[in-house]
Amino acid sequence: MKTLSIFFLLFGMNILLSQDVLDQLNTLKQFSNIAFDATQLESERDARITTITTSKKGEYETNAMYKKRLADADRQAKEIRLEYDSKIKDARRQFEERQNKINNEIQQLLVSSKEETTSTFSLGSYDADQEQFPITVATTSESYKVKVPLSLAKNFKESSGKLTASGYRQLTESGSWEYFGWMVEHSGNRFAFGSDGGTTHSQYASQIVTSLIPPDLSVQIAFSEPSGDDRLDAEETAELVVTIFNKGKGTAFGVEITLSMTESQAIDFPSSSYVGEIPSGENRSKRLKLTAKENIQTGKAEVLLQFREQNGFAPDDQKITFYTETLQPPKLEIVDFGVDDFNENARIEPGETVNITARVQNLGTGTAEEVGAQVNLNSVDVFFYGNSQERFSLGTLEPGEYADFSFDLVSNNKATEMPVSLTISEYRGRFGISDYPLDLQFNQVQRRTQEMVIPGKAGSVANINLATGLSIDIEKNIPSSKTLNKNALAIIFGIEQYKNVAGVTFASRDAAVVSNYFETALGIPKKNRTYLSINDDVTKGEFDKVFSQGGWLEKRVKDDSDVYIFYAGHGAPLIDKKEAYLIPYDGDPNYPSQTGYSLDQLYENLEKLHARSVTVFLDACFSGANREDQPLLADARPIFIDIQKPSARGITVFSASSSNEISSAYPDKKHGLFTYFMLKGLQGNADINSDKKITIGELGEYIRSNVSDTAGELDREQTPDMVTDDKDRILVTY
Repeated sequence: MKTLSIFFLLFGMNILLSQDVLDQLNTLKQFSNIAFDATQLESERDARITTITTSKKGEYETNAMYKKRLADADRQAKEIRLEYDSKIKDARRQFEERQNKINNEIQQLLVSSKEETTSTFSLGSYDADQEQFPITVATTSESYKVKVPLSLAKNFKESSGKLTASGYRQLTESGSWEYFGWMVEHSGNRFAFGSDGGTTHSQYASQIVTSLIPPDLSVQIAFSEPSGDDRLDAEETAELVVTIFNKGKGTAFGVEITLSMTESQAIDFPSSSYVGEIPSGENRSKRLKLTAKENIQTGKAEVLLQFREQNGFAPDDQKITFYTETLQPPKLEIVDFGVDDFNENARIEPGETVNITARVQNLGTGTAEEVGAQVNLNSVDVFFYGNSQERFSLGTLEPGEYADFSFDLVSNNKATEMPVSLTISEYRGRFGISDYPLDLQFNQVQRRTQEMVIPGKAGSVANINLATGLSIDIEKNIPSSKTLNKNALAIIFGIEQYKNVAGVTFASRDAAVVSNYFETALGIPKKNRTYLSINDDVTKGEFDKVFSQGGWLEKRVKDDSDVYIFYAGHGAPLIDKKEAYLIPYDGDPNYPSQTGYSLDQLYENLEKLHARSVTVFLDACFSGANREDQPLLADARPIFIDIQKPSARGITVFSASSSNEISSAYPDKKHGLFTYFMLKGLQGNADINSDKKITIGELGEYIRSNVSDTAGELDREQTPDMVTDDKDRILVTY
């Protein structure tokens, strides 16, 4: 980029008027021959990618966790490449604009160099037939033909020694002079020869003054964080989705976002994010991650976003304020262990193989992450048996949750005891347990594995003022169907994080638990369902693949198939046509028909399946707002459209809300309000007549009544809807 630096410096200088024209020309030509060089930008890009892709696998990290970190690194690397592609493109465009200015400067300089000149000349022999003399100009030694009538030829020849030729000269880009417009005056007559004019440069020179059509930029910002309480907790990562709209007639160039923040010592955030070019009528979004460090305190943080645009048409600064929460620490304890011995007498004996199961529980108020366990043998006479593990990855433990792990030991006949200890690790280090001894005495009665209890799950956790919703009732005790519905099919889409707009709180959790209910309560074999909980998997292409004619669903459906569809995510209206669309991960609610999946098209495709039944659960609304009633559309106004209902027989649709309402979250239960009561009903609460069966009508009435009442308690209005022609159809038999 050294050449670029020289190039930019040139345009900060004024060429001195007193400078010789030819020297000016040579200076301009020197810089007009410089080639565009993106080496510095490419080096910056490669360095950033190298930084995020260099990772070391943790000691207790599972292969799945490692793959997830690699996938995250690949995603970040892709984002960096796209950002620098835009930077290089903009730098190239600016370079070419400045090169054009140099070329125009050269052309203007050449035009300004035009001047008059004179020269003596000599004549050759007159050609009477053509009435012309050969004439050679002394200054250039160039020969021409000058036309002189026969009647004037003799006198012209005799006077030629006293005459001079006058004309013009002008510099060319090569630095040489071009002569033109020669003329000799004699006896009141003008005798012209040579070309009439030099190279035309006026067209180029006129291009120096360029026109500009300005953009008109505005900004929309959405704040989201995983817990759904709109607070940035310690070690939590939130996202600012910054969308810049260009409503002007001109293109915005070189757009960039810069960030500054209070509490910057306790929050990691990007200082800038490059957006690049935004054409007229389009928008660009950037997802900016804010990660709270472990030392953050309860309080308030403020983010100032400032914007740049190459030509000075940046939008106004934006300020976002949110609350922060200090670290809620986990507390890991080994709450129980059980022993299964080979002799089945509940006693450990020398030389006997035993299986030991230990239970680790989080009795703190915060989440324990990347929990690992290691078994330590403190005697040379005690060994791991066979392929027994000595290290375990226990994953994430929420407050109150526990995990079990088992290992096999054997001692030789020299052993007098079985000294075994456990080390429990957590990724932050200080929340682990070092060398916790297990009381494994020989020939003493030990508690069997099936006798293990959870002391403190109800007691200790309740005594430490836990946040609500840690134990979700619908996620436990899922009833089992009496029958296996072998030909049933299920599609489950949950999109919590979106590429272009704020997310849908708890949507991934909704989808995960619904999948368990579909398998267990509805009796759908696991292999029969496609379940996409990873947000960026649920793309527009995935909708087309699953629901289009000849797609995943149509290829598998049979005449006796029951089809179940669950969707938790954004919906959006197409305002002018009063149509509703489901918005995929990569969609934009501001452009539903271009990036979304039409609800009418979904119903039309489902009607053509000829399945025995089709049941659709939609935890989405079409008002242009999210579960927190934050606007998703650029103009931020509420939208009210009537959603068309499916007309074909055999299709049942449970909708989360009426057309003029939002689909709310239920923070205490960590689910969407509609999804929570849908699953609560399937758990058995919708069985109004206690016949161990739940019908379409029973479930619909249960959802409608409970969602409406609970929404009122949350200061919301939400009335679910149900469309069916078979209210008596049985969904679940226990």
